[in-house]
Amino acid sequence: MSGMNEGFVPRLAVAVALGDLPGVEQAVRTAVASGVDSVLLDAGAAGPDEAIAGVAAIAGWVDVPVVLAGSPSAASAAGAGALLPESGMSSGEARRMLGPGLPLGREVGAPEVAAVAHGLDFLVVSLDGLGAPDVRAAVESSWFPVLARVGDADGAASAIRAGCEGVIVPVLPGLAISDIAAALPPRHEAEQTVTLNGDVVPLEPDTSVADLLADAGLSGMGRVTVNGVAIPRRRWDDRLIEAGDRIESQ
Repeated sequence: MSGMNEGFVPRLAVAVALGDLPGVEQAVRTAVASGVDSVLLDAGAAGPDEAIAGVAAIAGWVDVPVVLAGSPSAASAAGAGALLPESGMSSGEARRMLGPGLPLGREVGAPEVAAVAHGLDFLVVSLDGLGAPDVRAAVESSWFPVLARVGDADGAASAIRAGCEGVIVPVLPGLAISDIAAALPPRHEAEQTVTLNGDVVPLEPDTSVADLLADAGLSGMGRVTVNGVAIPRRRWDDRLIEAGDRIESQ
């Protein structure tokens, strides 16, 4: 996908429904020229072939990353990032489909869900669905950058005040996207970290449980859990750690 780079996190995205694509090309071009750095394609109930064709259409209009809300397998086939729903496929399974370098997010509807999300590059919340206090709570509890879906410039300002690092806006005539872009905080590149015994530590690519424990001087531990699941010692060498994982050792 043209415009994609490793560790990319959307900062100002424009949301487009797959069914709206025939009439919004110029609006999307204008939005990107005004500061939008990515396009979120909501595929809805469309099949994989339609979703892939939609991503290809957007890629032909603008040179920014596309994130597909829907099937990670279709996103992978299209070279796009993926936005997962709150429940369903695990982040680990989605990451295996996407491979490295493509952004992976999850849309969440409650601060407590944001607090336990792992293995992602970013989270998405709805300002209308949660309200500013809960958005702020989600930002404070999340290990990842949080973007808010907003409907206008006032919503974008509220999201920024709540601590969001980016916003997603619809394709609307007259929406002052350049003003929203100017008000956003500086870009945040996704930092790969995990939590080890309550401490946040950096994560290098292809790190196994054994590697992580050795680096921390904990190779002699007898019991290790990853996200609450016990990992047998015989699997420490081949069990890879993912960004956002919580590891406990005893």
